[in-house]
Amino acid sequence: MEVPAIIDSEYVKSVIDALYSTAVKGYPYALMVAHEMASVPNDLIDMISEVVGLSVLPTAREVLEVG
Repeated sequence: MEVPAIIDSEYVKSVIDALYSTAVKGYPYALMVAHEMASVPNDLIDMISEVVGLSVLPTAREVLEVG
């Protein structure tokens, strides 16, 4: 877990324990919701790139595409 502060290991353990108690299939529910809210679909990225003229530039998302 990455934390943007200097904290002790007991605090990290307490956060992990709190997240574990809400886990769905091994993935903390709060993180699952945050991921769903922050995810941007590829078609939206493509549309925005086209509008601002960036569609001809390579992106880092190509490596994620499985054909």
